[in-house]
Amino acid sequence: MHLINIYKFFLVIASLLILGACNSGNQSESKTPAKQTNVTESPLITDFAGTEKILEKDSLNTDLRSQLATSYYAAKNFEKAIFHFLKIYSADNKNLSAITNLGNLYYDTGKNEKAIEFYEKALKIDNTNIGVRCDMATCYMNIKNFDKAITILKENIQMNDKHIQSHHNLAIAYKQSGKQKEADEEMAIFEKLKQK
Repeated sequence: MHLINIYKFFLVIASLLILGACNSGNQSESKTPAKQTNVTESPLITDFAGTEKILEKDSLNTDLRSQLATSYYAAKNFEKAIFHFLKIYSADNKNLSAITNLGNLYYDTGKNEKAIEFYEKALKIDNTNIGVRCDMATCYMNIKNFDKAITILKENIQMNDKHIQSHHNLAIAYKQSGKQKEADEEMAIFEKLKQK
C-alpha cells in the first residue's frame, strides 16, 4: 500500500511538470518554434520490466500506468509511452495528462496531424492551456498551415500578451508565411519580453 502512495505522489508531481512546463529557453537564436509542454526530464521508474509485470496483474492501475508511460517517454521509448498512454486514454477519454502526452508524443515523432487531433481533445477539456495551444500551432506550421498557426498564436497573445513563446512562434509563423514586417515586429516584442 505504501508503494502505491509513493507512485501517486510522483504521478501528481509528474502531471504538474507535464502540464505546467514552459520551454522558453534560448529561443532568440532559434529559427524554429519550440514545444511548450514537456514531460519530466528524469525517469520516475527505472524497473520497466517489473512495473510491466505489476500492470499485468493490475491492469486498471492508471496511476502506475501513467508513471510508467511518463518514464518511457522520458527514456525516449516513444512506442511504449504511446502504448501505455493509449491504454489510459481508452479507459478514461477525459484523462488530460494522457491526452496531452499523446499529443506531445505524436509531436515529437513528427506525426503532426495525430498530435493536432490529441491537442484538440485536450483543448476541449481546457481551452485556456496556452502551452498546448502553442504546440498545436507549431504542428500547423509543420504542415504548412500558417494561417491556422497564426490565428492560434494571436489568440494565445490575446489571453496572455506576455507569453514569450507565443510571440516567438508567431514571429516564425509570419516569417515562414512571407510576412517579414510582421515577423520583425513580433521578434522585437519577443526580445523585449525576454529581457525582463
